[in-house]
Amino acid sequence: MPRGKPLGELKGHRTRLKRLAFSPDGNRLASTGIDRRVKLWDWRNRREILTLTGHDNAVFGIGFAENGLLISGDIDGNLRVWDGSAPKLDSSDEIDSLAEHDNRIWTLAYAPDGRLFSTAEDAQGKIWDPDGRLSSQSFDSFFDLSFSKDGRNLALAGPSSRIVDSFSLTERFISKHAGEIFCAGLTPDGHWVAAGSVGSDEQGCKVMAWDWRKSDVPQIVGHHDTYIIDVNFSPDGEYLASVSADGVVKLWEADRLSEAQPGRILWPRTSMRNILKIAFSPDSKHLATGDGFNEVVVLDVETGELALPKLSGHGDTVTCVVFSPDGRLLASAGADNTVRLWNAQTGEHLRTYLGHTGIINSVVFSPDSRVLASGGQDNVIKRWRVDPHLGSQ
Repeated sequence: MPRGKPLGELKGHRTRLKRLAFSPDGNRLASTGIDRRVKLWDWRNRREILTLTGHDNAVFGIGFAENGLLISGDIDGNLRVWDGSAPKLDSSDEIDSLAEHDNRIWTLAYAPDGRLFSTAEDAQGKIWDPDGRLSSQSFDSFFDLSFSKDGRNLALAGPSSRIVDSFSLTERFISKHAGEIFCAGLTPDGHWVAAGSVGSDEQGCKVMAWDWRKSDVPQIVGHHDTYIIDVNFSPDGEYLASVSADGVVKLWEADRLSEAQPGRILWPRTSMRNILKIAFSPDSKHLATGDGFNEVVVLDVETGELALPKLSGHGDTVTCVVFSPDGRLLASAGADNTVRLWNAQTGEHLRTYLGHTGIINSVVFSPDSRVLASGGQDNVIKRWRVDPHLGSQ
């Protein structure tokens, strides 16, 4: 081999590099830079595996331990420990990329018939056929959307809370409420819609509910100290869960939405950053959320205790979680631009999906649990193939 001849070029850092380190087996290369990122590369195939974000300043130190863990240190003296092993990835996992939005994607939701609905910061709601073709139908929306169990009614959150017919997109209800609404959810029977306010009036950050067939004036169910990011009804219709910007998760009794409640704190205040979605398991026994850092917590709804050990592996804040409809799997995504699959019963890490180039804001399973869709700040929706045998006992 001639001396000095380059073996390849790896591009990805935004600014100049500071340190490089090879893994003990020589297959992976880690790099750090002024851009505060740690990148993991497949050295033999000359491709990026993963971008790890979480440092607040330039990263000047990097190294692998003998067991494969990766340790990085920044100029502020902070150390982070990462899973430096190569994720379980198959290039055939990605089905397609749907790039029709002009701005960051906020929320994805599957209708029971397999249509995929998306909302984005461009205020254009889009609908995709089960095969990934963009429908000619569209709707105006900003942040959140949620289906009734039968798929007929679709709740939308933006300047107001609205309900539309999911087939004709005819508006059936619009709320009377001063101030912006960031999230909305429907009871399984579709009779009540709940929403969370951003606290733009003197009453602060409210959890509100409407029996939309009877009234457009909200009932104030309860309050959070900071603006409310997500609301979600349990599949059995017993509870409404809400999460606010300080990471507090509260439970409310869904059969008492017509009255004010004190609420029950299921997960206390954290140094939360960017938690956008919480999720109930299909049997309504568990609720999953990010812990405010880079781990997933699965909570027992009745006791508030951890149902599983914390799920570790993300390189930055976990933003969204979702259970598969068949209950086998739990998916999480976050600010490290990755989607991870876990066994919902044991917490075992099963898969990592790579391809997004920005923070992921939403992740959702298809009704048959065989497709996973994700979308976020790179303006792209990716659909991933899910092995039907993953998570089987």
